[in-house]
Amino acid sequence: MSENVENVLRMENVTMQFGGVVAVSNLSLEVNRGEIVALIGPNGAGKTTAFNCVTGVYQPTNGRIEFMGQTIVRNHPSGKMAKEYLGENAKRYTTDYDGLDDPDTLAALAELDAKCAAEAAAAEDAVVRQLDAEKDEEKRKALYAGAEAKKAEIESAYAQPRAELLNRLNERAADRIELVRSMDPYAMTNRVFAPTPDKITYLGIARTFQNIRLFSALSVLDNVLIAKHMRAKQNVFSATLRLNRKEERRMREEAVALLEEQNLAHLKDEIAGSLPYGIQRRLEIARALATNPKLLLLDEPAAGMNPQETQELGEYIVKLRREHDLTILMIEHHMDLVMQFSDRIYVIDFGKLISAGTPDVVKADKRVIDAYLGVVE
Repeated sequence: MSENVENVLRMENVTMQFGGVVAVSNLSLEVNRGEIVALIGPNGAGKTTAFNCVTGVYQPTNGRIEFMGQTIVRNHPSGKMAKEYLGENAKRYTTDYDGLDDPDTLAALAELDAKCAAEAAAAEDAVVRQLDAEKDEEKRKALYAGAEAKKAEIESAYAQPRAELLNRLNERAADRIELVRSMDPYAMTNRVFAPTPDKITYLGIARTFQNIRLFSALSVLDNVLIAKHMRAKQNVFSATLRLNRKEERRMREEAVALLEEQNLAHLKDEIAGSLPYGIQRRLEIARALATNPKLLLLDEPAAGMNPQETQELGEYIVKLRREHDLTILMIEHHMDLVMQFSDRIYVIDFGKLISAGTPDVVKADKRVIDAYLGVVE
């Protein structure tokens, strides 16, 4: 990694809601230049959905995404979703933002309310057990009245500390607004950014897919050439009149050179769909590289590979980072690959971030062990 840390990708409070299902919930993560960062979690945790939000396949329901310091995706719940939204930070990316979202204070409030509710429930349970054993109606009424008085007493005991936390929340609101303004150039506006996948790719973000999406009926070379056309210096007029032969020749030469680099040149005339699974995976990466990305997103690149192939893939990813000056974010289930080759790891479960850090930190996190890694019996 470079000594001068440069933030390449930043996801801020990203939420993706489909109807009543929150697939990604308030996800924030960062990827710095030259890093290999892994995004892991159980099946259905929301990993590919997060990738889709970055690459323009989905427009997130809420949140903001930066690439190379520039806002590329930004949205907030609107229309019908404004009423049905189940996530956090509903007003954060609107003109209605009030700063009342200090995470430490909100967490303290939630903890306080949980304790209050637990004590009230325990008191109620104790009375219910007595009521079940008591037949006298007057005594039952007295027990019930006592239970209500006890619940009121408990709520009263928590009222003062709750009021203090609410005051703290209000006091910090102005600072929160200033903080948001410093982080988001479009703070306090309803500005929406929703670029299409081709525009995201043009910016310098390329990806592979969990299920290989090659042009299976085309040749290996044509698959790479299609990606090369994204940066072609031509227009409809020059292409129609065949005035771009020099440009076509340049792209073809670069495509062949890329295939040679990836040890695929001998297969350039083969039909992509006829190739072995592992070679198709390698070709999909080569096609992504043909767009000249700064950030490469790999969605389960080792899927279906044996341990030896997985090890070779990890070494190949490190080589790609070095030779193409890439930053890499990958989704992967092969823990040997993740732990050996990742600089940092983010772990999500049910769409929420549950852990982040170096491989050593993450694999020792009890939340990660319980939700995903498990323990060796």
